[in-house]
Amino acid sequence: MIDEPESIDALNHDQVRKEMIWDIYLSGGNVEWFVRQKDQSLENFREFEQVWRETWFARKFLEENTPFWEMQSTLPNPNSTPTPDDDWTSADTLIRGEDTDFGGAEVFFKPGQVYAIYLPDASNDDNPNTMGEFQNNVNGSPELDLRDYAGLEFTGRWYNPRTGEFVGDPFSLLGGKWASLGASPDGFQNTNDWALMVQVVENIPEPMTMILMLPAGCMLLGRHQRPL
Repeated sequence: MIDEPESIDALNHDQVRKEMIWDIYLSGGNVEWFVRQKDQSLENFREFEQVWRETWFARKFLEENTPFWEMQSTLPNPNSTPTPDDDWTSADTLIRGEDTDFGGAEVFFKPGQVYAIYLPDASNDDNPNTMGEFQNNVNGSPELDLRDYAGLEFTGRWYNPRTGEFVGDPFSLLGGKWASLGASPDGFQNTNDWALMVQVVENIPEPMTMILMLPAGCMLLGRHQRPL
């Protein structure tokens, strides 16, 4: 993605994080910052320290937890029959019921394996709560579309994009339905942004135990090293 967003100053760091950094990264793009208006006069790059730091937090989220080179930000348009190769829709449609401020949820995913999700406003005060199609939700929380993965279990972890740390205990999501994401670590009564890492629980084989059956009267011979 090549773009030239608006200027950054000491007053709009939160806007930059919510509308630029995470939006671009979870769309499969890259971020490069340059000084436009102060290229001749800037003496202290610490003026933009928060931007450098929060850019790294978003990048670390993907680099350390996902196969980002195998992930996508689009999916075939389900309303096209048959679906042409060039008819795609945003993967953001895999989330429903979220707060729509700052453009709503961002989703970058590998189908059935890993979902990197960003909620620029996790207060969820735009959600119809327990009304209508969201009546089965927990407090009307956002939902992730896992309908194609019945029988699979996923683990969710909340990530603070302002500190670069995972917060709280992992929680379980079941495939085969729209899975509720629940509330962010600071609840619905906030306007903070939060990221969420959802990963499939891999089936790890049980360790193999070998039992040696010996006929009666046989001996096990071991090789012993002679002491020096």
